[in-house]
Amino acid sequence: MKKIRYGQLLKTVCLVILGGLLVMGLAGCDVRKNSRAYLEGKAAELDRVFPTENLEDLFEEFPGGFKFGGVYDIKREDGYSYIQDMDVYGDPKNKKITGIVQNVKTTAEPTYKEEVLKESQFEYTDGQFKFENPEFEESDLAVDGFLMQYLTINKKVLSQSKLLSKSYSWETEDGVISYKLVDKALNQYLNEDSNAKVDIIIDIDYETIHEDGYAYGLMFRYGKDVKFTMGISGYEEIGDNDEE
Repeated sequence: MKKIRYGQLLKTVCLVILGGLLVMGLAGCDVRKNSRAYLEGKAAELDRVFPTENLEDLFEEFPGGFKFGGVYDIKREDGYSYIQDMDVYGDPKNKKITGIVQNVKTTAEPTYKEEVLKESQFEYTDGQFKFENPEFEESDLAVDGFLMQYLTINKKVLSQSKLLSKSYSWETEDGVISYKLVDKALNQYLNEDSNAKVDIIIDIDYETIHEDGYAYGLMFRYGKDVKFTMGISGYEEIGDNDEE
């Protein structure tokens, strides 16, 4: 039998221990990402936008521009759902805020279908909408203004809210954290009773966790019904948006 020298054995043992420590260290990093402290800290970075009264101020926060979109559940009747879908773009080159809004009728049975009932491109300046479609008026909007003009999210608000769940995905490498709270300003925006309890689910995207980016998804649920969903991204430099 071939003998193994003491020095060679010691070297092998050291390598095995070092490899084990490295694996444990990497696993520890991921475990940390699943903690409330870590995910809540990332969610609290939403305070860069929430609140913002004047949308033009977002260009100072994100010199590379920004974009966000929201879907508002208007009503459901006779097997149909009526939603309003709005996408907003902040162009960093000309500092213009433009977008598109659609009133949509959907059905899920027997197959999913969408019917656009009314839509318009628009420009938003100094708190006013200018619609390209003359048949679309501000009274056609399901909500008054934008979510960031009503909602405050920061470390204090989140730490004082009831935690519902948290998770970090090792597969997609993004995180989700959710809370239950009563927010009268939010309820006013979403046309709910002022004392209604809402579940806020915050999806923290991969680039926010791993690339120091700014990309989130938010969902607002009353009971079992999702009332509003929103996605938002902000960019530090012009051209960052083109890389996605």
